[in-house]
Amino acid sequence: KKYTCDADPKDLRAPVICVLGHVDTGKTTLLDCLRASSVQDGEEGGITQQIGATLIPKKAVASRIAQLNEYTNFQVKLPGLVFIDTPGHESFSNMRVRGSSLCDFAVLTIEIMNGLQGQSIESIKLLRKGKTKFVVGLNKVDRIGGWVAYPNLGFRSAYEKQTEEVKERFKERLKIVRRELSDHGVNATVYWRCKDLDVQTAIVPMSAYDGCGVSDLVLFTILVCQNLLYKILLKKEELQCNVLEVHTSRGLGTTCDVLLVNGTLKIGDKIMLCSLNGPVQTTIRSLIVSPEMTEMKGKTEKTAASSHTKVATAVQGLKIWAKNLDQIVSGSQLYVVKKKDNVQTLGKIVMRQLDSLKTRVQIGKTGGLRVQASTLGSLEALLEFLNLNGVPIGSIGLGPINPRDVSAVKYDKRGVGNVILAFDVKVTRQAANEALTKGVEIISSGVIYQLLDQFQERKKRFLRVARETGAQPPCVLTVNPQFILKEYDPLIIGMRLSIGSLSIGTRLYLVDGAFVGEVESIRAADTGTAVTVAQTIGVTYILQLGTWDSGRRFVYGRDIFEDDRFYTKINYAQFREMKIGMQKRKQAL
Repeated sequence: KKYTCDADPKDLRAPVICVLGHVDTGKTTLLDCLRASSVQDGEEGGITQQIGATLIPKKAVASRIAQLNEYTNFQVKLPGLVFIDTPGHESFSNMRVRGSSLCDFAVLTIEIMNGLQGQSIESIKLLRKGKTKFVVGLNKVDRIGGWVAYPNLGFRSAYEKQTEEVKERFKERLKIVRRELSDHGVNATVYWRCKDLDVQTAIVPMSAYDGCGVSDLVLFTILVCQNLLYKILLKKEELQCNVLEVHTSRGLGTTCDVLLVNGTLKIGDKIMLCSLNGPVQTTIRSLIVSPEMTEMKGKTEKTAASSHTKVATAVQGLKIWAKNLDQIVSGSQLYVVKKKDNVQTLGKIVMRQLDSLKTRVQIGKTGGLRVQASTLGSLEALLEFLNLNGVPIGSIGLGPINPRDVSAVKYDKRGVGNVILAFDVKVTRQAANEALTKGVEIISSGVIYQLLDQFQERKKRFLRVARETGAQPPCVLTVNPQFILKEYDPLIIGMRLSIGSLSIGTRLYLVDGAFVGEVESIRAADTGTAVTVAQTIGVTYILQLGTWDSGRRFVYGRDIFEDDRFYTKINYAQFREMKIGMQKRKQAL
């Protein structure tokens, strides 16, 4: 009675609902249950890698809640529900930010046996920051010991059929989850006990695997959206359209997936978007509509049922084909350029969206490997993940790897940076031959953390070869006590370069000849950017030192002090070369 909707159904749009949560809590499985699809089976490593949108029409919603609706007699006015599926892996925080900023309502999936985990906690913070209402989908109740499955049945009916022992196990797990949510400021209870949705958050127990309780989740979601949020769901003529992903599609080239929330788009519209190289003004050549109950994500060949349209109205997931979309920033807003608009002013407004991206993406100027991904959103996530793990990045690219991408690798004579990390992209035969000729290794995978593992294995091989050859450039470093990040195991310390240069794999010693460690990663202290080579005299670099044998572990404050200097050992040939060079300089003077 407190929450009622008196709006005309014709005036309402479909709400955008973001599905958030930790990796492997069943977000994509939940949507597969609603769509009667198997997108989860096609994901690399079973992990969602891209952001996607699905329209569940009114007819499908009514069918899903029909059994429960016999008791509530609820009239569905909304034209449907649009779900956004986001990756749960920690590397894809940028996509969760993007998804949560687009949504009207959210479903936070939590696995009942594991409780609240890292990315679920991050999602709660995002939702509270955006003041977005959400429901907790307490998933995988079928994992409770002794639980008897009743596919597609309402949760309360299935619960009543369980033994008393199973019911007690459920109550215990529910109590733990409620306590964990409370620790993060969420007052949550099971949905049938919610009295005031302004202060309480509902928990809907379910199993996305067999559909038990999913109808409860859909019914509760549409009840809240229609009765509590209907004012923000009133249709508006003003355009509201956001870029979800940018990728290369077969037969079309570069396209972008957008979510049209309000307004209309049509072929021939002049649009302006935010790109890495400035505002891009282009014209829509084609609009491809994703069919109902099908996820709009990824490559065109996977969505053969998609249809072309001349005019698209909200709420729709669309694929836009136009010129100059290569560097469009995922998550940015799309604007239609009207005759009365000042193009320069609109361009400045568009480019404000790039500020947050520039703070995340850091490309080294002194070498590093090349990173190539299928979408800009995936590229952002991969860059953040690699930078967090101290991997130096020299250049970036989108789409299949061609010979020109191999040529773009910043050649590193020391070898560690002569690599292309290919994430979810194909490698052409010509590019593979070019890489073989130039000594560039291409590491390819469709799972983000596997790329890092493979690169780390390559780095170990490189370091092993470097130890066997023995020769390395001379250098002298002094400790910068302002940058002591970790005092031991591994030692992460700021060092000011006094003489020479160093790279990954350089072995450092104290003046008494004691081996301190081998350089595993290098970062510029002022920017935090990972690099392969430190060569600017007087600049402080953050070095991570590891020991490759079972020797002594050095501790800052016990074995190393701020007045110490680090050196590299040189062989006799290097000594002779340095001596001849010094003699020549003396003669020149």
